[in-house]
Amino acid sequence: MQPNEKQQEAADKLVQMLDLAPTGKQEILPPDFTTNPVLERYYRYLDLKSKHPDAAVPPLDETLRKITEPDVELLSRNKSIIEEFRRSFELKENPKLKKSTRRIMKERPSGSDGEGEEFDKDADAKAIDSIGYSSKDKVEKIGDINPVKDFEEMMSRRDNPRWISKAIQDMKNKTFDLVENSCEGDTYDKALECLVALRRGCILEQEPKQFNDFLCHLYKFCQEKDLRSFCQYLASHGMNLITKTEAPDSEIPEHEARSFMVKPEPDSQNVESEAKAEDDIMSIFLGGK
Repeated sequence: MQPNEKQQEAADKLVQMLDLAPTGKQEILPPDFTTNPVLERYYRYLDLKSKHPDAAVPPLDETLRKITEPDVELLSRNKSIIEEFRRSFELKENPKLKKSTRRIMKERPSGSDGEGEEFDKDADAKAIDSIGYSSKDKVEKIGDINPVKDFEEMMSRRDNPRWISKAIQDMKNKTFDLVENSCEGDTYDKALECLVALRRGCILEQEPKQFNDFLCHLYKFCQEKDLRSFCQYLASHGMNLITKTEAPDSEIPEHEARSFMVKPEPDSQNVESEAKAEDDIMSIFLGGK
């Protein structure tokens, strides 16, 4: 929607009205003298609970109320500007929403009119509920259909820090299952996609050790279970450990990362040196010296 000239003018006035440092007047809520209301309330309640464990959440303090709630005087003084903004933007019912609601409703079942009306009300409520809340559904686990997409959505969640660690652990489990249950390499490509996503996510979240430890564990498992073909598959696609260059918290220099994976058909003269380099790196992550 493109606002017209009148609407733009009303919006500009509303924004100017909310200026906390108007010309010629004292600044409202100066940062140096205004506490963070969320932290202030949290620590006050924490202090109260430490002294009285059964204490309920107290009402909002008057000082914090002035910070968190709109300034009554400011709103009263600029009431005409607010009303002008409200009149400039007329709210209309969205016909598309009604159409979508009808489209997903089922046909009225046979029976009395009363039964049909009850069914319509129930279907209408479900339809509106699905429209209103489908976009709010959040991924809580990594599924089988699109594990990379699920992982990325979980990693992007910020409503709780645990989702990042859960996403990383779930992706480790998913990758391990794909490798362990593969039949003649039929799941290698999907396992590689999961590893690439996991590696990228661990770099972004500064968790290189999580990925490096897992890759070492997976490598050792493949060696023990005669799944060396998967290691060769990873090496042929350039998969390696996260290095110091990619993540400052990593302990792996680039030359060690490059020599980690067993290359397909290694030269016989280099077998011993490559094996020793891999053992040295493995010992770092498995607690050896």
